[in-house]
Amino acid sequence: MRKTLLRATTVLLGLLLGLLVAAGAGEAWVRGKQWDEQMVANALYYQSVLVGLHRVEDDAVLHYSLKPDQDQEFGGVRVRTGPRGLRAPEHALQPPADTLRVLLAGASTVFGTGVGDEQTLPARLQAHLGPGAEVWNLGVSGYVELQMLRLARRHLAELPDVDLVVIVLTNRGRRPVLQSEPVVRESIDRYLALDPGYVPENLPAFIGGDPAPGWHRALLRGSAGWRYWTAWQATRHDAEPEKRQALDALLAEQALLRDEAAAAGVPVVYLTWPGHGQPCAGCWRGDVHLDWSTRPLPAGWTDLHPPAEILDGHAANLAAELAEAGVLSR
Repeated sequence: MRKTLLRATTVLLGLLLGLLVAAGAGEAWVRGKQWDEQMVANALYYQSVLVGLHRVEDDAVLHYSLKPDQDQEFGGVRVRTGPRGLRAPEHALQPPADTLRVLLAGASTVFGTGVGDEQTLPARLQAHLGPGAEVWNLGVSGYVELQMLRLARRHLAELPDVDLVVIVLTNRGRRPVLQSEPVVRESIDRYLALDPGYVPENLPAFIGGDPAPGWHRALLRGSAGWRYWTAWQATRHDAEPEKRQALDALLAEQALLRDEAAAAGVPVVYLTWPGHGQPCAGCWRGDVHLDWSTRPLPAGWTDLHPPAEILDGHAANLAAELAEAGVLSR
């Protein structure tokens, strides 16, 4: 009996040792060939529009932002940015007395893809609000709500005398990374360490209900084989990537903006864009929410990148509705 037990134990230990050797060899092979980095690169979602106008951000929640002090032409359209890395026209840091200062955050719809600096939604909103108003363009192509909120918080904290923050909700789902950013192991480690939403958005665990348990994060940091397998699973389950988002991080960011804006006495307005906007994920009864998502509108008015004359019409409607909501106090 003892001999049989000893023999079985020896066989089992041999099998375990063989599995460990095979796993180690596989790990070394995947790491040496950099297959994990290639598969992770395939699993990510990229911002590839006007890449040369953007830079990789130190803030890992944003991932990227506009380069400051740029003057470039894209498709016959002049695009300028100011010293804060926002699309022109920027304004003086300290506003004149009795200025109505508005921060308008969003994605490419707010940035103004396809139109000139003076034809963007923020520029036209400023015109419709009238003399004494200035509207800062916080639009960045590809941004989803989490990034919009973080950028709004940054400029709310840094710019004096802000009177209103408006968030234009268009894109949903996971955040893109910049197309030109090298997807190397160091950048993967950086996002894993600094960005709480990176794992559930891009490399979720496909075992159990928690998309980002601690053991999964640890394996992503330490194992090339686990990174490869997880990224492969992500590409297989990527039929609707726009639905994957870091909801916990989003709700936390929204709560921070609400608290910081309330402390500064600044109202926050959420606007869902017609035909493309999604419900405000964390809005509560105290938030002002302009829901344009289901409005019957003429052809072209639901486009994300409408021509200048339609953007001007949207800006006129927005100015009127902000006034009606009573949020334009200076």
